Amino acid sequence: MIYWGDIMEIGEIIKDLKSDLSTNIKSNDSIVYKSFQVRILDGYFGTVINQIKDNNEYEVYSYLKNKYDIASPLNLKRFNDVDKATGYFNEILDIVNNDNINNVIDFCKKT
Repeated sequence: MIYWGDIMEIGEIIKDLKSDLSTNIKSNDSIVYKSFQVRILDGYFGTVINQIKDNNEYEVYSYLKNKYDIASPLNLKRFNDVDKATGYFNEILDIVNNDNINNVIDFCKKT
């Protein structure tokens, strides 16, 4: 599928991505350490670093959402070190800051 050249609603992309979600489940017992969200098409792309309360690990994942649906967690990774988690978070920001929706969708599909 071509996302940038053709007008596509974020809902269609979310539907495609939901079939590729991370097999890892994000922690329910965590606090947000750092987050970022940007508008993409008619929805939002975001990434989050959570600090897991019980073992002081960090998890980083992304999401794509609109007002009706969400694909999350995308590309979930866990780290024992906040610097490594922040490094992965920054890699994701570099992809988003490239201003190419295809790069963002390709990253999401790596799940």
